Amino acid sequence: MKNKKTEFWICNISEMNVTLRDLAISVPAKKGINLLSKHYSFSYDQLKKSMTTGSIFIKRDKIKVSKGPPQENTPPDQTVCKYPIVMRRKIYVPEIEEVTFDEFNFSDEQFADEMSKEFDEDL
Repeated sequence: MKNKKTEFWICNISEMNVTLRDLAISVPAKKGINLLSKHYSFSYDQLKKSMTTGSIFIKRDKIKVSKGPPQENTPPDQTVCKYPIVMRRKIYVPEIEEVTFDEFNFSDEQFADEMSKEFDEDL
C-alpha cells in the first residue's frame, strides 16, 4: 500500500477543462491527475491549503479529491442475437383519383365570350 503523502488525486467531473489558478494547472475534462506525482512539484501542505481555501475549494462542484485514481466506467456486456428480427414496413402509397368537373370544361373562346357579355352588361 502506498503512503498517503505520495498520492493526491483530483478528478474533473465536468464537461469542460478546469483551471486551478493557485496551482497554475489545467485539469482536462473527465480526467484525473495525481498532483504528487513526479510530473508536478507541489508540496502536500500546498495542496492541503488549496483544498481548504484555494481553487480546489472554490471549484469543488467541478473538482473532486479522491484517494486513488479514477475508475473508468465500462459499459455492460451486450449480447448480439444470431437471428435478428427484421421488421419491414409496407410503404403506403395513396391512389390519386383525377376528378373532372363539367362546369370547368369549356374552351378559351367560350370563356372570352362569357367575359365580354358580362362586361357589356356592366356598362
